[in-house]
Amino acid sequence: MTKDEKYNIYRPNAKAGDIVLFHGHAIISRLIQHFDDAYYNHTAIVTEANDRILCIDANGDGVQIHFLSQEVESENDFDILRPLRTADQIATALKNILNKAEIGINYDFWALGRIAINKKTIFRIPYCSNKRFYCSEYGRLYTDYLGINCYDNKTDVSPQDFVRLYDPTQLQKITDFKQDK
Repeated sequence: MTKDEKYNIYRPNAKAGDIVLFHGHAIISRLIQHFDDAYYNHTAIVTEANDRILCIDANGDGVQIHFLSQEVESENDFDILRPLRTADQIATALKNILNKAEIGINYDFWALGRIAINKKTIFRIPYCSNKRFYCSEYGRLYTDYLGINCYDNKTDVSPQDFVRLYDPTQLQKITDFKQDK
């Protein structure tokens, strides 16, 4: 199935609060895939406005809102997880992360280097900031608001960890998933 076919099937069934995992082709995407031994390299959260499907993510410009269709178009592949929570719980969690986005959180550019060193060497660089986010941290914040421990209390989290630590009692796979590369 092509990415466009997958999106056309997903779009009428999209729900606010869905978690999107992306597989990209840009250099930063490939670096994340390499250092994390991963297929997925980016995470976003679906929201809606006026029948438009949007996504919230942390990227080089900080925490932003984009059209999901444009994000899907710019990547090679994507998959969807749906939190098994009530609509009210998801709405509250979305409100909380949107409030975080509104205050202008910057992107954590040092995260990739820190994670690469921590995963590929014997050295450990501690996590030290809650004033900047990268996409997986923002995804973790969202799932924390939902009471879902997607990251098994890890400090260096990645989009692939949603798959590695998948719990079917907490999340539903809406599309087929790729394991580690």
